[in-house]
Amino acid sequence: MKSIDQMKEDLKKEGYTDIYEWTDSPNYDYPSHSHKTDTTLIVLKGDITITLEGKTKKYSTGEKVIVPAKKEHSAKVGSKGASYLVGEEKVN
Repeated sequence: MKSIDQMKEDLKKEGYTDIYEWTDSPNYDYPSHSHKTDTTLIVLKGDITITLEGKTKKYSTGEKVIVPAKKEHSAKVGSKGASYLVGEEKVN
């Protein structure tokens, strides 16, 4: 897996302006919601299961998921919690 600094640089090259690390507690449940801009998560530790457009997929350490802007989705964090690198576009 790339270093966090390398992953941050990759996200900048992809056009993301807000890049930060985020951690969720075990079994945290995100109800259906959407984001104003495209959002990318790179799982640094643990796992998260995301349901998007009727499809459910589990993402584990090292995997990347892109959630398109304004698309309803829900998520469930794994039993050991999860940490991510998040990339978002700045909302004015």
